[in-house]
Formats: sequence, C-alpha cells, structure tokens
Amino acid sequence: MTDSKGIIKILYAVILCLIGVLLWVLWHGTRQNYTDLSWKFDATLTDTMVAGGIKNSDIVSRVQDEKKSARASWTFYSKEILLSPSVDLKKLISACESAAKKRRMVVRVSGGAPGKTTVDFTYRNILLSRVIFMPASASSASAHKRFAMVIDDIGYTRDLSAFTDLGIPITFAVMPYELYSRRIAQDLTQKKMPYILHLPMEPEAYPKIDPGKAAVMTAMNAEEIKHKFLSDLATVPGVVGVSNHMGSRFSANAEKMRILLSLVKEQKLFYFDSYTTPHSVAGSVARELHLASATNQLFVDEKDDAVYMQRQFDDILKKFQKLDRFIAIGHIQKKNLPAVLKHYIPLFKAQGIEFVYLPALIEQQ
Repeated sequence: MTDSKGIIKILYAVILCLIGVLLWVLWHGTRQNYTDLSWKFDATLTDTMVAGGIKNSDIVSRVQDEKKSARASWTFYSKEILLSPSVDLKKLISACESAAKKRRMVVRVSGGAPGKTTVDFTYRNILLSRVIFMPASASSASAHKRFAMVIDDIGYTRDLSAFTDLGIPITFAVMPYELYSRRIAQDLTQKKMPYILHLPMEPEAYPKIDPGKAAVMTAMNAEEIKHKFLSDLATVPGVVGVSNHMGSRFSANAEKMRILLSLVKEQKLFYFDSYTTPHSVAGSVARELHLASATNQLFVDEKDDAVYMQRQFDDILKKFQKLDRFIAIGHIQKKNLPAVLKHYIPLFKAQGIEFVYLPALIEQQ
C-alpha cells in the first residue's frame, strides 16, 4: 500500500513537470506578431515628420523589410531624409520621441559621418524603425546643381524597370527599328517621361564596325540623309530630341552634320552629342544653326564592372564642386549599372544635386 502511494506521488510530480514544460513551450514558443504595430507606427512617424516640415521629395531612400526571429515577426522600416536648413532637427526628433513613447518604444539618437543623425525606434528590444537625417549644406542647395542621366541603346528589350524603379528622372535614348522601339515610346509617353531618338551614325571603324541599316552615312547626299532620318524618326514617335549612336566619323563631318542638324531643327527637336569622338563638330554646327543642344560629359559604364562605375560616379561628385550641371551616359545592357546608380542616388541628393530629365538642362543652357 505504501509503495502504491509513493508511485502515485511520483506520477503526480511527473505530470506537473510535463504541464510546466508544456506551458513554458506555449508561452515562449509562440511568436509575437508586431507587423501591425510596426506599420501603424511608420504611418504615425511619417505624419509627424510631415508636420515638422519634411516633404516627400526630401526622402531619398526607403526600405521595408519583413523580419522574423524565434519570438517575433515584424516589418522593419528605414528612411534616409535630406534635411533642408529650414527644418529644426531637434524639434523634429522631440516630436518623433513623443510619438514613440505613446507606443512604449525606446528611442536612440546617434551621430554619424558625414554629419548624419540616426534615430532608432525599438519595441521590446526589436528595432522596428530607423530614420537617417542627412543635412544638405545651404551653399549646395542654393547652387541648384542638376544632373541628367541618359541611358542609351533602348529598344532591344521592353523591360526598363531596373531603371524606372529607381524613382529618379532618367532620359532614355531609343534606337529606331528595334523590336520594342515603338512600344517603349508609347510606354514612356504614358508615363510622361521624355525620351530621345538614338540615331545610328557611321563610326570611324566602318566597315569593320557596322552601325546597321538605320544609320546615316557620310556617303549619303542631303536627300538620302533626310529620307533615312525621317524614316528612323517615324519608328520612335514622340521624341523630344536626337542623340548619336556610334557616329565618330559622321559627327566629325561638318557638311553632313549641318544637313542632319538642320533636319533636327525643322522637327523642333534638340540635339544631344554623345561625344564619341573628340573631333565632333556637333556643338559648333548647332551654335551656327541656333539649335538647342548639349554634350555628354562622361560615359559611366565603359566597363561592366561595379568598381569602375563607382569611380566614375565619384568623379562626377568631385566635378560638382566646380560645376552646377552635368550630363552622363550609361547603357541598358550593363547589368551592374542599376545597383551602382541606386547606391549613389542618396549621395548625390545629400550634396544638393537634383536629378533631372535631359531637356531641363538643355532649356537651362
């Protein structure tokens, strides 16, 4: 009898231990979902910053990332904001802290280089939101620096999302007679994005390098150049300007360029010299004809290499120390370019450099 009572006590103890373990697993093993809290706070934070003088155009980058751990799931929000001199940063951070404390969040403010201020918002040791303020100097903003990025060789593929998703003005140079030339022209027109005709021209290395059947050649007379140009133009309707694809030999020929640029002027378009040769006469002929024009200042992707492209963009940033406008060319087929360009967008904006469509710089000129 005594033995049976002892066994029963042991069984009770085991059962109680099992119940305790089960409760511990249920309590600690259940993943808390803070997704609703995180997006609601992000909305509150956005409203607070708007009230503090931050405009949507001041937000130079956004991150929204779904996160999970053993005990929680949430959405992490991050923003980089270009802070104008008119915004009181201390007052803005104080307002953000008040909004966070209402939701029992912890706020941590830290400095960074160059002159950045990072504000982290955590809930139960989980980082839900981060805001990075990057002040733009008054001198950079007052200089009204402008940068136009032109992407060449459009028409082989219809998908331009790698560049259009960057959220900055980009001017596309569309090739004539390519598979997607007309469709892309229609797409860009609907998006109200100005684009130009990327006109093939005879290169110095012809016939070793063939610019294709759509090219204007130095052997053509005025009537042949006119026919070829108007035919090419018809395949990319709605362009606002013309640039040269290849063309190192043609663009160095004053007689032929005079014929071509007269046609460009008749169509009420501007000319953008890709500047594939230092012997180009496009600028001087355009001035002679009183034709609105501009010249490429740098090819950023002569090598499809991220490190090389970074050096090119670093060079552009240095040039903006003396210049207030700059035009560069990249190419749709260079796979590393979108990621490198995305990385430099906030760096350009932090220096007060505005991304614009190519026509804006030509109008300025």
